[in-house]
This record gives sequence, structure tokens and C-alpha cells, in this order.
Amino acid sequence: MPNNSVQFDILQVRQIEAGRKHGLQERQISVYAKPEYSHFQMEQIRWGLEERLTRQQIAIYASKKYNERQMAEIRMGFEHGLKVDQVCIYSDSAYTHMQMEQIRRGIEGGLTAIQIQSLANPKLNCEEMYTKRMKWETANMTK
Repeated sequence: MPNNSVQFDILQVRQIEAGRKHGLQERQISVYAKPEYSHFQMEQIRWGLEERLTRQQIAIYASKKYNERQMAEIRMGFEHGLKVDQVCIYSDSAYTHMQMEQIRRGIEGGLTAIQIQSLANPKLNCEEMYTKRMKWETANMTK
């Protein structure tokens, strides 16, 4: 159970209550019941717990260095069956959530390691990443 002396705002309290309502144990709730997380970040961690992600998977994105949208992209990678080493390719907080999405979709779409490495260039914006990814995925489908 979260420390009662810690102050949570009402939206954070609702995330704690939602975890209880959805059957999470107190030790699981304690993973995200931290005042340094926004309620949006708490929600992303809670959803991962509810989807039965492993501790290792959740530890990768349960960090203040990510905003809730970045957390969502990392969580979705695991929920879509990506392995830890694949998710680690795009779990750099320097990427925007939209860049993370393009890299994740490239991995899910079966791009080669060389293509993923090229796509994961942080100097590319998400539109440039999208264009590259679609070009490669289309070319791969015609093979």
C-alpha cells in the first residue's frame, strides 16, 4: 500500500483506486503509486500491469524520463509481442512518441536490422521516418 504520508492529487488517487478495482495487488500498485508520476504516467504503468507485462518489461518504461505517450509506445511494443532487445531500440527518451511509433511499427512490419538502424536515426523527424518505413514495407511486400 502506498505510504499514507505521501500526497497524491485526486487524479493520481483515482489511478490507485483503478488498480484495486481491476484486481491488482498492493505490491503491483506500489510500482506506480508514486507522487513523481503524473496520473497519465501512472495509468500507462497500471495498464502494463493489468496486461500482465513482466517486471523487466515494466521497468523499461516506468521512469520519469518518459512522458505518458512515450510510455504508451514502449508498452504497446511489449503488448504486440516485441522482445526486450527490440523495444530497447526505440526506448530512448530523446525520441518523441511519434518517432518511437514509427520505429516500433517498422520492427513489427518486419524491416531488416539495417533498415531499422537507418530508421532509428534521431535526426529524422517522424514524417521522414514514416516515409522511409512505408517505402521499405511496400518494397518488402512486392518481393
